Amino acid sequence: MRGSSTVSIFSRKMNLLPRHILHLVGFLTLILCSSQKSGAQNILPKIRFVQSDNAQFGFDGYKVVQWKKRYRTQFTHDSIPFQVARKSMLNGSIDHVQLVIDKSIDSLPKLTFLINDSLMSLNYSHISRDTIQLQLPAMQKDFVLQVFRKNKLQSELDVIVFEERSFNVKIVPLVKKAVNRDSLLHYLNNVYAQAGVSIDLTIDEYFSMDTEFDTIFANPSKDHDRYTDQMIEVRDAYFDLRGKDNKTYYIFLVADFVSDEFAGYMVRNKAVGFLEHNEVGMYRELAHQLGYGIGGLDDIWKDKGPDRGTTKNLMDTKGIELNYWQWEQIRSNGWSVSYYDDYENVHTNNGLIAFYMWEELPDGTIKFTGSEARSGINRPYKKNTYSLHLNIDNFLFYHLFEVLEYPICLLHILAFIAMMVSTFFVRRYTVRKIAFIQRRRIFRFATRVSSFSLHLWFFYLLFLLVNEGYYLFEVDNGKLDYLSGMSYRNTRKEIWSNNNIRRNEEDKLGSEVLIKRKGEWYLEKKKPVLYFNVSKKDGKETIRFHKDSDELKLQTLKFRKKSNSHYFVLRYLDANGKLASEKAYNHIGVNITDKLNLEDPAERILLFVNGYRPTSTGDSFEDNFTDIQSKGLEFSNSMNLIYDFDRFDYWNRWNEFDTRFQKRLNPTKTLYADGHHSVSTSNHESLIEFTKISLSYPKRCKNPRHHVCKKSEKGFKWLGIGSKVPTYETQHLDPNEDGFNLRLNNGKIAGRNMYQILNEIPSRSSNDTLYIVAHSMGYAYALGIIEKLRGKINFGGFYIIAPENAVSGELNQGEWNEVWQYGSDFEAHKLSAPCLLDGIAPQTKAGGLSPRKRAYIPEELYTKMGFFQSHFIGNYTWIFDIDANSPGYVRQR
Repeated sequence: MRGSSTVSIFSRKMNLLPRHILHLVGFLTLILCSSQKSGAQNILPKIRFVQSDNAQFGFDGYKVVQWKKRYRTQFTHDSIPFQVARKSMLNGSIDHVQLVIDKSIDSLPKLTFLINDSLMSLNYSHISRDTIQLQLPAMQKDFVLQVFRKNKLQSELDVIVFEERSFNVKIVPLVKKAVNRDSLLHYLNNVYAQAGVSIDLTIDEYFSMDTEFDTIFANPSKDHDRYTDQMIEVRDAYFDLRGKDNKTYYIFLVADFVSDEFAGYMVRNKAVGFLEHNEVGMYRELAHQLGYGIGGLDDIWKDKGPDRGTTKNLMDTKGIELNYWQWEQIRSNGWSVSYYDDYENVHTNNGLIAFYMWEELPDGTIKFTGSEARSGINRPYKKNTYSLHLNIDNFLFYHLFEVLEYPICLLHILAFIAMMVSTFFVRRYTVRKIAFIQRRRIFRFATRVSSFSLHLWFFYLLFLLVNEGYYLFEVDNGKLDYLSGMSYRNTRKEIWSNNNIRRNEEDKLGSEVLIKRKGEWYLEKKKPVLYFNVSKKDGKETIRFHKDSDELKLQTLKFRKKSNSHYFVLRYLDANGKLASEKAYNHIGVNITDKLNLEDPAERILLFVNGYRPTSTGDSFEDNFTDIQSKGLEFSNSMNLIYDFDRFDYWNRWNEFDTRFQKRLNPTKTLYADGHHSVSTSNHESLIEFTKISLSYPKRCKNPRHHVCKKSEKGFKWLGIGSKVPTYETQHLDPNEDGFNLRLNNGKIAGRNMYQILNEIPSRSSNDTLYIVAHSMGYAYALGIIEKLRGKINFGGFYIIAPENAVSGELNQGEWNEVWQYGSDFEAHKLSAPCLLDGIAPQTKAGGLSPRKRAYIPEELYTKMGFFQSHFIGNYTWIFDIDANSPGYVRQR
């Protein structure tokens, strides 16, 4: 009742207002509602483009308010704004699109069409009273189609003309169920034709794992960032047996996932996927998962997108539509094919310590189940240190939990309790004995603080002392009780995560061997070369360990040299037990016997050294850092290994950057080093500090001739102590020498590992020539690699791109045939246009480098400069456009 009374009083008061004021209020209300409505949905032109049922390729019309700013805005002749739709076509192909005429237009109007401002006659047909179908002509380049009625603009369409691209997809059944290739292929090509992409699909033969393997798969990460151990095991087993084509996407067909929430899974930008065999929805699910893998796409509801399930987009829960930016992403990402996520270990033939595992039978021979004797010698990985094996038999040292990788035991907890109790009694005793402390509260407070700080320092020393006590239980050789009864798979995982935090590297090469005897694991540390005797017993081969050595020696080939890497040698014995033949293998298992006595040709080695790797897989460097700012996550520092492929998709995915260098330098071998380290090693010193400056630093000015970015606030304006300073001074310019040196020293470990690769056949690198491309943090890391290779290989070219804290390092320009540093021009822009500067790594000249050996981002690339853009490796393809007589030119080899 009170509500209706209020309404009636309000109505009576409104009736007292003059009528013209009521009209004004009503008019303003109508305008307000109209403006609010226009902000929420598109105002459609009276003549508009829509997708045709006969279209071969894609169409993307604005439908979702969250994506409104992604579309170009145009105005009709009567100033009505609308978002311009986009259409995809293939070069040289025709396609169709429909025009819908608003019912307010009495009859089909006489229309004229312009393509790129030229009058065109287009074939069309009537679909209905208000719809006609246009045939778009075959074109070589993108074009704009405009529709006029009575010489007045009615609508526009942006047409993107693609060159066709094709990607290979192979289905590998882990279940014995048929797949209709033709039907599935037709479906996939219908989806990906929107991006001008075709799929070449093959169905492999049924692949069987061992009988213990479960074809129901555990739930993977919802972030699509990593594979499960089960997935990795399937992938590796398949590749070991059937090999892999480095340009093919592999989809394993599985029985089911544990959760109904998953029907398929791919890691973004990776080429291995898993798909549940399901008659309903399997085709769409495969297309959806390939969106993650081939396109690097993500769920549409992320990054403030539309609500889940509200669109028909392929990356939503239903539908197969793709937006125009997804077309571009699929095409640009698909060429970078990688089979490993960014978190897992990848087996490489470098690392200071090689790991071996095998099981011995009671007679001392090695158990194997394959057709070859060497199949019983498991070689899971290499690391740069031995594992830390502890047989703890004292309850005070039993591992309870971990803090920052440090194990915590009962003794730690007792020490902490003792520290707290002693702090209380010592402070209490001190206050009672010293009279003036009792009289002043400030003195009592100071006593508490100082007492606690002193005891905390003592506890830290005690904490380190307890940690040293762990090493009383260390096992160098012998039985490992804590692995008792553990399977191969679990032991492999346990040893991989068993890191020795006391050291980063060993002094010399070695091998860590874990041998299983009667269900128990035994540790034996060996030298880098292991020898095994292979003989026949009752017509069946047997294999047993023979010896270890620092030399690679094959008596039958008269070959003997000191080892610079890890090998295992099979010594085949005849019926009389005498040596008949020998085969040498590297740790990966490649037979190198025939290469040992070959002539050593001079090779050109190209090494790429990447910088910081964000945990995001965004489409640009800025997108990457936006993600990590929100997530607050970083990868661990580099493992200091060398790879023979772009392990982390750092280079190739950005305009095939590494391929461009390869074409210019023509290397015989290309290698990749990971210079990634935490932001804490940069001049920013922490992710928090980097986030603060990246959010406050001015964006690139819109007008290159009028910069409004020269001054910025520094300090705390809200406290009245802020001030205007030159913008460049807000960057972190003080060199973080400790962080630089950490990366340099870790680079030395990578340098030792690279020497292994270059000398897989001992003493083979002295006549080779090295070329290095280093980006960002990778510069310091590359200096460490160089230090370890100096005198062991010739130095050809060193190409330093946007180095981080370059002033802290020192290179010897004279030992290189060619050296260039590329980046933003800090001195030229710091006062006049600071918004163009590299904010990730403010550019300084590398120590020891002549100023004439620097090349700067060309001024005409204004839109590719800025805090993020001036650092992003994908924007440095201008290097290959430099004139032969200009600084920075990379000479053709």
